[in-house]
Amino acid sequence: MNRRWLITFSLLAHTGLGIGLFAAGVWHIERLDSPKLQFVIGVPLAHGAIAEGGSSAAAPEKPREKEKKKRVVKDAQPQPRRPEAPEVAMISDKRGEGDGDGKGSATGDTDGPPGGERCDDPMGCTDGTSGTSGRSDPVCGNGATDGGETCDDGNLTAGDGCSATCKVEIKTQFVAPTVLQGLRVSGETQVHAPDTVKTMMLRDGRERSSGTLKLCIATDGGISSVSVAASTKYDAYDAKLVAAARAWRYKPYTVNGTPMPVCGMVTFVYTIR
Repeated sequence: MNRRWLITFSLLAHTGLGIGLFAAGVWHIERLDSPKLQFVIGVPLAHGAIAEGGSSAAAPEKPREKEKKKRVVKDAQPQPRRPEAPEVAMISDKRGEGDGDGKGSATGDTDGPPGGERCDDPMGCTDGTSGTSGRSDPVCGNGATDGGETCDDGNLTAGDGCSATCKVEIKTQFVAPTVLQGLRVSGETQVHAPDTVKTMMLRDGRERSSGTLKLCIATDGGISSVSVAASTKYDAYDAKLVAAARAWRYKPYTVNGTPMPVCGMVTFVYTIR
């Protein structure tokens, strides 16, 4: 039995020794030498240069500054403009159309009357015949503006824009009856009906009659025209009122100091008493 314990103890001892050697071999760490580091201070290379030792890595490029454009100022003098050549009228030897006056020497028409005669037509001279001069004296009121006329409205009535002598008049303005009354300086306003009219009024059973005249004043204050706007129903009385109004005189009607022709209405009322 002692032998058995001895063998057992020997096995255990060897086993423990083996385990101890194994553990010692595993946990034994050898210290390694630390690597030696080298620090090299380099100088940046110029653009495009290759580093010593054959390296082809290029140095980083620096941002290029924008080139400032230089502004060039040139002295410039304005070029004088050449004057344009004046237009030259072309002279033609062709004969124009229409009437006109001119000077020159040439052979006259042999169809007209002898010199000094205006008409030699035995049947009477009219426009368009060879015996007339082609021109006639201006006639005011014929509706045609002839030589010396500035207008012709076909009548000889003044105050309508064209005077009795065919001259343009300033446009006539209409004014209120009170304005005409304020401008009047002379003239009889108490115009009684003729006796014949009074008799006719009594026969008609009328004691009152009224009439209205259209009266126009020229720029000098004189009467340019008088017409009946509303009759009294008696011609004799109308004629007497028109004759009386033609003798009236007025101060000129002015606008901003300029005399203007005006027209207005004047009413007469007559009552038998």
